[in-house]
Amino acid sequence: MRSSEGDYQRDQDGEVAPEVMVYEAIAQPKVIQALAWLYDSSRKDKAGKTLEPSFKKWAIPQLRLLFFVGHDSTSATISYSCFLISKHPEILEMLRTEHDEVFGKDLTALPKLLKDNPQLLNKLSYMIAVIKGVLRLYPPAAGFRLGQPNVYLQDAQGNKYPTEGCRIYILHQALHHAFIPERFLVGPEDPLYPVRGAYRPFEHGSRNCLGQTLSMLDLRITLAMVVRRFDFKVAYGEWDQLNGRAGSKTFQGRREYQIGDGGAHPADGMPSRVFLRK
Repeated sequence: MRSSEGDYQRDQDGEVAPEVMVYEAIAQPKVIQALAWLYDSSRKDKAGKTLEPSFKKWAIPQLRLLFFVGHDSTSATISYSCFLISKHPEILEMLRTEHDEVFGKDLTALPKLLKDNPQLLNKLSYMIAVIKGVLRLYPPAAGFRLGQPNVYLQDAQGNKYPTEGCRIYILHQALHHAFIPERFLVGPEDPLYPVRGAYRPFEHGSRNCLGQTLSMLDLRITLAMVVRRFDFKVAYGEWDQLNGRAGSKTFQGRREYQIGDGGAHPADGMPSRVFLRK
């Protein structure tokens, strides 16, 4: 387990650690490693090379869930990232400027540059802030908690609500509305600085996301590869004409509102047009 606040923040930012520290800093085995070791040590006959049916029946759905959640949630965040930066050209321009400064302007050299020196991703401070801003508005999932006796939720007016017998779900869409990446670049003295505990797209505590560091890396690499090469334009109008959509199409003024389908996704899959950058 990582113990320092700095290590926790690096996990949240998805930093690439020096190779020499990747395994040495982890004192305890990973979850899947621990399960495999427990299974292996509990077998009486270790000569066979096949999995016992009972373990296989249990393990395969667990692994499928991990792979599905990791892919599905990250792809939705990529969609929302492209949507928001297309709606905020000043933010897109700042992203492109940062990438030019860190990687140089030769786009064809970027894949090899990242392969040879992946720690360049750690210099993308504005990119990290943009991704956090996207996750703040459109988290791919939220935490569930089971209410407990004598545990109450308290609102801003001091009213207390019992949680016993209830499932507690964080409705992020009711909390956050403005896309301001700079809030993740200022210090605690600034009014924009996030309230402690309010930013939780990966949740907190023992049930936080196992793949949050990998997801942040995936997001940064993907956006680094596309934001200087392409322009994006949402195409909900075309989608509605092609599919004959009628009636209410927005929620709280948002056409790209999230819908539940395994994880949270943009409504109608966020139809878009992609253009080569001029």
